[in-house]
Amino acid sequence: MPAGFLKEEIYHVGVAVQEPPPEELIRRSGPPEMGVLKFPADRKSSLSYNVDMCSKDDLLKSCFDAPFDRVEQTWLSHNHMMLVIRAFLTGAEWNMPPDTDKNITFCDGDGKLSLSAVAASPNGKEMKEAIEEGFPCEMLSWKMDLEEPLAASVISQALNEPQSMSMRTTELTAISVLKGEIMFQMAGVSQTVAFQTVRDRVRHQLANAADDADLPELFDFLISNGVGKNTYIDQLLEWTGRYVDSKRRQLRFTAWCPVNKMCPEAVWARMAVLKRAYRKQPQNTYCPCPESAWGEFSWDALQLLEDLLRFFHVSCLAHLNKLGDMSRIMLLGNIDIAAADAFFVAKAPKLRLSTEKIQKALLDATRKFMEQMGLRIGNSQYLDLPDRSLWIVFPIEAGTAATPKEAEVELIAPRVLTFSERTGRQLNDQEEYAKVKDRRTDAKPLKMPWREWQEGMGLELGQPEADIASAVAVLHCLHAKVRQCGMPIDVWKHDGAIYVTATRAAEQNAIMLPPCVPKQSKVLDKSEHPWKIRIHMKVLAKSVGDGALADEKIQDAKIERESIFFVNPEFTEPKPSDPTTTVAKPSDPTPAVAKPSDPTPAVAAAGQSNAAETEWSWGPTMGSQTMHPFWAVRRMTEQQLRKHNAKSLAEGRVPSRFNCKLVPQNMTMVTVGVAHGNALNCTRSFDVPFLCNNEELLDGEELLLRVEEKKIQVAQKNKRTWKDAQAEQDTMKNKASKKITTKKEDQ
Repeated sequence: MPAGFLKEEIYHVGVAVQEPPPEELIRRSGPPEMGVLKFPADRKSSLSYNVDMCSKDDLLKSCFDAPFDRVEQTWLSHNHMMLVIRAFLTGAEWNMPPDTDKNITFCDGDGKLSLSAVAASPNGKEMKEAIEEGFPCEMLSWKMDLEEPLAASVISQALNEPQSMSMRTTELTAISVLKGEIMFQMAGVSQTVAFQTVRDRVRHQLANAADDADLPELFDFLISNGVGKNTYIDQLLEWTGRYVDSKRRQLRFTAWCPVNKMCPEAVWARMAVLKRAYRKQPQNTYCPCPESAWGEFSWDALQLLEDLLRFFHVSCLAHLNKLGDMSRIMLLGNIDIAAADAFFVAKAPKLRLSTEKIQKALLDATRKFMEQMGLRIGNSQYLDLPDRSLWIVFPIEAGTAATPKEAEVELIAPRVLTFSERTGRQLNDQEEYAKVKDRRTDAKPLKMPWREWQEGMGLELGQPEADIASAVAVLHCLHAKVRQCGMPIDVWKHDGAIYVTATRAAEQNAIMLPPCVPKQSKVLDKSEHPWKIRIHMKVLAKSVGDGALADEKIQDAKIERESIFFVNPEFTEPKPSDPTTTVAKPSDPTPAVAKPSDPTPAVAAAGQSNAAETEWSWGPTMGSQTMHPFWAVRRMTEQQLRKHNAKSLAEGRVPSRFNCKLVPQNMTMVTVGVAHGNALNCTRSFDVPFLCNNEELLDGEELLLRVEEKKIQVAQKNKRTWKDAQAEQDTMKNKASKKITTKKEDQ
């Protein structure tokens, strides 16, 4: 209206289809017969279809009220304008404020659309004229729907294509188109439908989306959720049609991938996950896709969510039907989203909640919707609903005390002060009023369940954090107490590689290097680092001091709990302050310095003299370096060692060998204390791997630790699905078409 209503726009390319006569619709409906064209058995008349759809929207529910409840033709274009005009004709209650800039009034005093009010404005004058004159259009026979059921869709798409050239086919449009074609293909007794056939028949409706690589995911979603047989898809489209504006919220076709990977039994859960995705904040009109974790949840976990959603959608159906269509759709959508969100949060890996706690989280998230359906939680009537899982019992919150009767309020009645007129002396004083106290005579003290908490979930609170802190303390103790400077080793750097050599001949196990990490002071519960070190921690049920547990019996003591922690390497060396200064190169072929693999005594003396001459830049603080030899010892696989030795032999050097291994050393962290005569002791035992030389070392020999080749996990062969076969068939077809094209070009 602000731009002005033009009759030419609605007069342009007007095309309509006749509604079949009632007698023909009755005669030609039913199961197919040989040589007789028939309408589908479930075909609705245009009037009933439009009434059903418009009843779900407050703005459109009056569009087909009497006397405008007669439909003889169906538009294939300009449908949006037809609905607006019907809303004006039936006086729909839209409560639109007037446009003061253009001086246009839309509604009357009751908030209902007024055609006469709009026609009073120059911008709305032609609307009234168009309604009075009628709309010129090309009329198509109703027999077209019998002879070619897709003709109306093809024509409609062609007429509307100029207005949507810049718009891609949305996922909801694609689902609706695929759904219609699948149902058409299954109109008989067939239970199978070919994706390629469906795609070819709707290609003109989907435009470029027909060749989208993820279109099979939408098709798979439909056939895996009972399209045309069950109401799951219909209810989802009901909700999206009412509450999802595709101009502002869309999902990419890839959003259906994690949903299709969910357990096949979790049907209601899949619908809830999609609704939750649409509710998220969009970026550039696209909402984030559902998390991939949804496809990884087991059925044991998802069954809780499925049971709860089935309770609301199925068990509570009689109560939901008492609500209006809009209220029912909105309520179910809110329930689905709240339940899916609560489940996903409760299943977060960091929380590791038990089944009982997940159930409680689901019930807490959805209990507020019970009263909206007319079911009071305090009343046990919902417990008798059919198909309710036994765990679905909403907890009754501690109700607020009944509103007490209004206490008798003491009237504030100040005295009138009097004075002696003769002397002016004050004869009386004002009464002092005490501070008004909150008189809660019926309020009772509430006993807190602190014992139940401490004996139950409170015992586990903080355990992982305490264990991690103890592991860090053990590693710091090793850093501070193990004197590694006296060990017969030196650390070298040459050509970017760091390695460790023996400064003299050393017997077996003469070198023991702990895995210290003083800079990061951190242990991890998970690590993907190839050189990670594994620390095994055990908390003993009987601690040192509780009956004087002997050191030799610690390993045999009863274990209360165990944990595995990982330590990642850290090694940061200082830089030479003078770039021209040359650090000792043990691999240089000079008489004074031996090669790292040569068993000659010259390397130690050469290294010491060079280190004394080198000036190092330690940076602003000494804490930026960390150089424990444990992390400097080179790690190699068998294959890497063979390549290294082949190169050494070619250069005339002595080949290297594996001469180190990791040996676990037991470290015990004990907390000792006594309170009221009770021992408060806790013993944690840690198996920390030390790096030891398991062979006698020669003077100048490099320390090498053997590591295993990274195992390549062979993926289990997945079941070959229709999507795999279809993709293979499409690839072969594309190759064949390319060969034909190339051959024609050559000719």
